[in-house]
Amino acid sequence: MTKNKLSKSTKLPAKFEGYDDLLRDVKSIIEKGLSRVYQAVDNLKVQTYWQVGERIVREELAHKERAGYGKRVAERLAIDLNFSESNIWRMVQFYRTYPILASVMRELSWTHYIYLIIIQNQEERRFYEIQTTLNRWSNGFAFMARQQKVLIADQWEKIDLLFYHVLLKCYVIVDLKARELKRGDVEQVTRYLTYFRDHKTEGDRDPIALIICQSHKRIDVYYSAGKDRDDIFVAEYKTKLPSEEEIKKKLKKLK
Repeated sequence: MTKNKLSKSTKLPAKFEGYDDLLRDVKSIIEKGLSRVYQAVDNLKVQTYWQVGERIVREELAHKERAGYGKRVAERLAIDLNFSESNIWRMVQFYRTYPILASVMRELSWTHYIYLIIIQNQEERRFYEIQTTLNRWSNGFAFMARQQKVLIADQWEKIDLLFYHVLLKCYVIVDLKARELKRGDVEQVTRYLTYFRDHKTEGDRDPIALIICQSHKRIDVYYSAGKDRDDIFVAEYKTKLPSEEEIKKKLKKLK
């Protein structure tokens, strides 16, 4: 009874000038801090599962003459570790898909990798790696479509990846090439940029393109705003987008 009376009679301290700003800032600090904690925990989980997968594969190779040895190992570990057998196999497949730990990207969570490791086609998996990385890299990137069809000069063309940047309020066209850049690639992207400029809705800004060329020798990354418009990109867009060099460094880890 006494406790209830006290709680009813207790008054909240009056707000002082500037309190709302203080409260907003403190909430923002806490949210960002918790987000970093959750990401750090998930990064540790990813690295741990990679190490588990590596150790199991090493064990399999040491006893490869024994038929079904890997399956028996997974079954027994699942029981003793209180993991599902399917999760044990995911760790093994994770290591086999990404045998170099440095190629495991910090931006991607274990949930992302669960999906990526079931994609057998390496080129298709590459699409999703880039898509997911860009989507998580900046709060502004929002994934729109993959292999987006557009009708240009009575011909259907496919855009590899299409994003919308909510902070810049513009489309970001991503063109992927498994070779070095050619002049025709720039002309192709210029057509895409012209199409989206002509079809942008009220409030949208001019689109930007990102060309990623990866050959067996090198990775090149280029931004383009279109013919005679690159000065616009430098002045207005560059501060809100990852630099070409940053993207290149991230993609090198995926090789």
